[in-house]
Amino acid sequence: MTPRTRRRTRPIADNGFTLVEITIVLVIVGIIISIAATVLPSLIQSSKIKKARAILEKIDISMEGYLVANGQCPCPDTDGDGQENRIPGAAPPGDDTCAGYVGDLPYLTLGLSNAVDPWQNPIRYAVYEDLIKTTNTGICAAAPCTLCLRDFSTNPTAAFLHTSAAAGSSNQAYIIMSGGSRDADGAGDFFDGRNTGTADVEFEIPDKIIDATYDDMVRSVSFTYLLGRLCSGGSSGGTPPAGEDTYTNGCTNGTDDDGDGDTDCADADCTSDPACSGGPAALDITTTTIPSGVVNSSYATSFSATGGTTPYEWTLLNNGGFTDFSLNTFSAALSGTLSQCPGSYNIIVRVEDDTPAGSGGPLTDSDTFAVPVTSDLAVSRTSGAGTSITWSASTQTETFQSTGGRLGTISWSLGPGAPPGFIVESTGADTCILRKNGDTPVNTYTFTLTAADSSCTGTNTADLSLTITITSGGGGTPGEITGTFDTNDYSSFLNNENPVMIHGAGNVYIVALKDDWDRVWLKTVEILPDGTMTAPNIDTQVITGFAVNTIDLVHVSGNTYAVTFDRTSNFDGYVYTYTIAANGAISGSYSDSLVFSGNGRDPAIVHVGGDVYAVAYRGTANDGYLGTFSITAAGVISNTVIDTLEFDTSAGYEPSLIQVDGEYFAVAYRGPVNHGYIKTIRIASNGMITNTVADTLEFDAAYCEDPKLINISGDIYAIAYEGQDSDGFVTTVQIAADGTITNATIDTLEFDGINGVSPDIDNIAGDYYAIAYQGENQDGFLTTFTIDSNGAIRDTVIDTYEFDTTYCDNPSMVQMNANMLAIYYTGPSYKGQLVTVTFE
Repeated sequence: MTPRTRRRTRPIADNGFTLVEITIVLVIVGIIISIAATVLPSLIQSSKIKKARAILEKIDISMEGYLVANGQCPCPDTDGDGQENRIPGAAPPGDDTCAGYVGDLPYLTLGLSNAVDPWQNPIRYAVYEDLIKTTNTGICAAAPCTLCLRDFSTNPTAAFLHTSAAAGSSNQAYIIMSGGSRDADGAGDFFDGRNTGTADVEFEIPDKIIDATYDDMVRSVSFTYLLGRLCSGGSSGGTPPAGEDTYTNGCTNGTDDDGDGDTDCADADCTSDPACSGGPAALDITTTTIPSGVVNSSYATSFSATGGTTPYEWTLLNNGGFTDFSLNTFSAALSGTLSQCPGSYNIIVRVEDDTPAGSGGPLTDSDTFAVPVTSDLAVSRTSGAGTSITWSASTQTETFQSTGGRLGTISWSLGPGAPPGFIVESTGADTCILRKNGDTPVNTYTFTLTAADSSCTGTNTADLSLTITITSGGGGTPGEITGTFDTNDYSSFLNNENPVMIHGAGNVYIVALKDDWDRVWLKTVEILPDGTMTAPNIDTQVITGFAVNTIDLVHVSGNTYAVTFDRTSNFDGYVYTYTIAANGAISGSYSDSLVFSGNGRDPAIVHVGGDVYAVAYRGTANDGYLGTFSITAAGVISNTVIDTLEFDTSAGYEPSLIQVDGEYFAVAYRGPVNHGYIKTIRIASNGMITNTVADTLEFDAAYCEDPKLINISGDIYAIAYEGQDSDGFVTTVQIAADGTITNATIDTLEFDGINGVSPDIDNIAGDYYAIAYQGENQDGFLTTFTIDSNGAIRDTVIDTYEFDTTYCDNPSMVQMNANMLAIYYTGPSYKGQLVTVTFE
């Protein structure tokens, strides 16, 4: 039997992957995909950004070629056809205009096939208005010139085209930009920040940092840069020099300067240039000095370099303390503001080329440059011509102004030799007033007035030499009261209370007052121009047979006058008209009358316009009211009031009414809880009153009584009143022509710390004012002080004079001339007294 042989078989090899292997592969693939998903978008985006910058550079080269060929820039494309939208003038190109100065790039005009960025959005283009009007023969003209780069560089029009940062702006020749990948700031335009829209000519600076709200790429070209590029051959006009090597850095700047299609070393013109003889030449900043500028002025310059491999990138390593200095990365244009005091400041500039690392790059060079800051501060007289001044009146003033660059406000001082009794005071950031505050001997004085920048101690100053001749009339202290010139007792009856005096015609003055029966009287008196009084009364006339409280008086027209008062028995408010001749003769009876209110206490009357008059008064429940009526030139009064307004529903004591401007009027009064208020009200020329007040200011929150309101200058007003503890106060406020009151007082002076009752205020001359009032021990006092045109009140009174040492109440004051006032008041034993007081 044959034994069975068992064949041993070899296992068949398995050619598949195990689960472990598959898992490892999947993990590796996942990691690769994850990395790709994370990195690839940013790589693509980075590539597009580089491509966008290359596109802008290519367009810039085309723009320079167009400038070389045509001597001007094209207009923007505003209708999307790729061509410039130029509007020829009568004598082109000097009076050409563009349909718009911001729009799309006119790529067909420039000879390009398209002008879209890597995100397929149009390239935006903006141009300086006058740069589309230049010519080949004029663009490089020597100064002085117009429609030329040198004029644009030194005298740019800021409203045309500029780039801006937070600290300042710089004018530009033209700007090209891409809006980036998205609308980063969410304004509905692919362009962000200042680049949004096409109506404005203000754009972001080229090196603005890209962040979450900004991704634009801007390339701006300055006039200084174009001067170096187009006009570097020293030519004063004509076509720029031919040949790549004839341009500044022509063989190293990455630009086809001569327009022959070859750039830098690829151009046969550059064969002998060291930069093209094999390997990059050493990189060197060729700029040696930069220009000076005036303190706080806009500054612009540019830098150049040779050698290495273009393009260059520029960096400002040290700004020298000029916080808004910005150096364009590609154009090397430096711009900013000279925001430091006169002196010399060092900045450090660095340039880096594009030499590859494998060839020893990048190459760099750095230099330090001095920025000289100079002063052009100057002082001029604004109140007259010349610097030789005759001072003929003590109240005379002179004004001055500084011009030029400054960092702070100007402080003023008088140099050695200045006349005694003179001071200089600031009236604004760069203005001052020269005036007297004391006695000055008659003589001629020569001295300097110095203006100094308060932020630059001793380094930014200017002097003006003045010669002042003091005459006998100009030597006194302005506002100083020299005394009573004349006085008279005008009591034809026992009492003369609550007098109101106004100037009539010539030497005639008219007084309305109450007698011992509280009836209203009119009287006329004569005061000669030198202050001398004649007979006690020219004429007198009783107006009412009944008792009254408060009186006011106004001139209507010609010989017609109106007097208002309130009846004691029932508080009715009346207005009467009378005829008073130029010689002071008073008509025997009134012309007409009107009861303007059944409750019209403390009336104050003012002319509105035409035949219309307004009266402010304390009405029902002591509230404040305003009513209007008409009075013709003949004294005929309307039968009824035209309109009425309750301007304060709580209190309206002792109102003082004045016209502000046009249809707006101001009333100062003692309001709720005896506080001082001023309100503005609109009254139309026909007498209709707007039914709400325009504005309100509480000018004294402690106490106010008997306020008197007066205009100082323009929109500045002063109120004199009896304040807390019966002290005398004067305060200033600002009221605009539309009735708007500035929400705080400007200045306040306590002119009498003991007693300042029933004050009346008037102007003497210029900034000098006087207040007559009942002072200490109920005597009559007159005080002087200054209020300037801005409402600033001198801290102390100039002079105080006691014109009645026995008794004075309710003084009424009229200015006769710059050196004299007349004051009528209730004097001792309630008799009427009139004094004339003189001033320096």
